[in-house]
This record gives sequence, structure tokens and C-alpha cells, in this order.
Amino acid sequence: MSIRKVFLFAFCLMSATASHALEYPIKAGMQVIYEATTTVPGQFPTIWRYELWVFDERESGRFDAVWANYTNIGTPQEMISGAIPFGLTKSGAKQFVGEREATYQIHDQVNTYLPDISPITSFEGNWKTPPAVTRWYNSYQVTGQTDQHVQCRFAQYGVNNLDQLVGTQTSGDVFFDKATNWPSEIRVQTTQNTQQGQIQINQQVRLTKVINRDEAWISSRKEEAKDFFNVLAQHDQELSKANDNLASATLELAPVFSLWNNWLANNQTSRFYRLGQTQAQVLANTVPILQQFWSKRKSVVGKPAPDWTLPDFTGKQYTLSAIPAQPVLLVFWTKTKWWSLVAMQELVDYQKEFGDKGLVILPIDVDPSPDEAANALKTMGVNLTSLYNTNPAVLEMYGIPLGMFPSTVIIDKNKTIYDVRYGWGNQVSKQIKNRIREAL
Repeated sequence: MSIRKVFLFAFCLMSATASHALEYPIKAGMQVIYEATTTVPGQFPTIWRYELWVFDERESGRFDAVWANYTNIGTPQEMISGAIPFGLTKSGAKQFVGEREATYQIHDQVNTYLPDISPITSFEGNWKTPPAVTRWYNSYQVTGQTDQHVQCRFAQYGVNNLDQLVGTQTSGDVFFDKATNWPSEIRVQTTQNTQQGQIQINQQVRLTKVINRDEAWISSRKEEAKDFFNVLAQHDQELSKANDNLASATLELAPVFSLWNNWLANNQTSRFYRLGQTQAQVLANTVPILQQFWSKRKSVVGKPAPDWTLPDFTGKQYTLSAIPAQPVLLVFWTKTKWWSLVAMQELVDYQKEFGDKGLVILPIDVDPSPDEAANALKTMGVNLTSLYNTNPAVLEMYGIPLGMFPSTVIIDKNKTIYDVRYGWGNQVSKQIKNRIREAL
């Protein structure tokens, strides 16, 4: 067979495969409604409603959408308790446009209740969805069929065994409607390791309605969603500015409060109004905590970095003052916190990006058992040397509150504390990288 014929044959084969991929019957103006019941031992069941709003088809097969969670269903207190915008294809592939760490749990919901079926052409055998932004992916196995439904057993997995390390295991059953591919029923069981022991959370979700709406419905919801998510984005920008300007961090908060006051005054009939009220109240309650954190950072940034000598997991000793005149990144972490483990995974990329430029990266574990922390790194495949510290005085002298992990400290070439950051996530990681570039 000639090269040209091989190419044409391969092209036709790929085209045929792509054309037979499964799809949802998604179109502009569609409202998909799920109702769910969540049960936790020792608590009353919680009733939820999840809604998918599909807006414009911005290009062939790609739509703008919003996922909204409702609580207090059927009461005067009913409200949207969480929402997220994203791009959606007919196969369920998603592009999340927001990077707010608070929305990652909603990412997981959307991926669980509206699986990405783009990798498959039929519900046969085993298949898994692509990794989500939260570093989880779902794996499905067909376990049975009727005339109307295909039943799949599914489980969530963390990339590099993250699910096992943090002690959160999620699995369940999904019943796909053969006519539409919509999940018509989902049964989810999640086990979590807590200080009080292991608990199991059960959720049963049913698809109740799929409604095709008109242009007026699309327009009203789209405008309300745009206004709400715009003010959320501005909220994050203003907090980031305050976080970067330690000299006047408290004063920098005034624009954030003004944002919410103006939005609430002008959007009293918005479906997002009560969620906006909640956001504003959370901000007000958080400000004293933020100011304490900023005060701690302000007290150490620009000061000489206190010296220390700490062992790694093999017992080898490291002393800060013995490190040559190079910038140093300290990352205080624990194997018990999910974001700490994500940080350790991403430090591998930091090493690739900044290692050749002179940055010394030193993770410092704060767990009671260094052996368990070492095993966690091995399980994740993270080949970084980590030090070990159980002395709270080391945290205090670097402005790190107890329990605030991961926390990062950037030390410049002159052994001066250049910056301190709390937490992790896309936004925090971006800020840390910018500071590292300045310090190099």
C-alpha cells in the first residue's frame, strides 16, 4: 500500500472513530435538573438540587454553561449555595474558566454528575475520564444493562495515589439512559478519614427534568451569571493586591467591600443575590483572620532569615547559613493535608523551571512520623529531599501560624526573608513563582 493510501486510510479510520463517539443531546437553552439526598451518620439528610444551564453555542459543539447548587429546596430560604461557569462540549468535555480554589469541589461534582464520555464510542468494558483540574479522575466499568439503561460501577482516583494518601475514597454506580446518554441515577459513597475515625457519606442523585428554554431564559440567566462571576473575579484581584502590598494591606481591603456593597445594591432580584450576601459575610468574618496573617508576614518579611539546622529523612543535617548565596524556597508541609501533597507534586515542576537558575528548594515536613511522610513522597513518585521539623519555634520565627500548611518562605541571596505565603492552589502558586523570579 502506498504512503498516500496509508495516510488516507488512517484519516478515514480516525474520522469514523470520532464520528461514533458518544454525545449528550446538548443544545443552547437547555436546563438539566438533578435532585440529590446526602446522608452523613448522626446528621439529618440534606436535600440538594443541581442545575446545569446551557447558554450560547460559541462554536460548533461548544457551549457556555453554568453549574449551580441549590439548598433549602422548596422553602422560602431556597438559594444557590455554589456555582461555577465552564465551557462544555456535547461529549461532556469541560473547560473551567475560574481558578478559585473554593470552586474545586464543584468541579468534582460536575465531572461526577456529567461524565466526560469523549474517550468512548459505546458503554462497553472499562473507560476513564481525563484527569480533572483537581487531579482526580473517574474510572468506569460496565456491570449490567437493561432495555433502557447501562449500569456502570465508577470510582474516583487521585493521580499518583493522592486519594489513598489523603484518606478519601469515592465510588458508586451510574445508570446511563441509552436513548440520551444522560446519567439518570447516580449512587455515590465517599469514605473519609478524620480525627474521630472513618466516616461514610452517601448521596443519591436523580435526573428529574431536561427542559429546553427560550432566548429570554438564556439572556436573563446569562447576564446574571456574568455579573456575579465578574464581581467574584474582581474580589480575587483586590484580595491579591492587598496580599502583595503588606505596607497597606488593611487599607487595600476597602475596594473589596465596596465591590460587594455596590453589587448587592444593584442586583437584589438576581438569582445569585443570596449567594452574594454569603460571600460578603464570609469576607467580613475572614478579615480579622487575614489581618492576623498579614501582620505575621509583615513582621518577618525584609528581616534576616533565622538560621536553623534540620535533618532530612535519612538523618543528614542541613544548615541554612551553610547554603551558598542562592535564593532558597522553604515549603512547610504535612502528609495529612491534601494541598500539601499537591504542593509537593508541583515542586517537581518548580525544580525543573528554577533549579538551573540557582533556586534551592527545601521542603520541610512537620508530621510526627518522618517515615510516613517519606513513604508519601515515595508513593507519589516525588524525588525531592525533604527536611524534618517538630519545633514550633521554627514556624513562629518565619511567621507561619500553627496548622497553616502548606506555607512557603522565599529567602533571597542575602539570606533575607523575601516573602511568606500561606496555602496553595493556582493563584497562590502563580504568586509564588512571580516572587521567585524577582528574587533570582
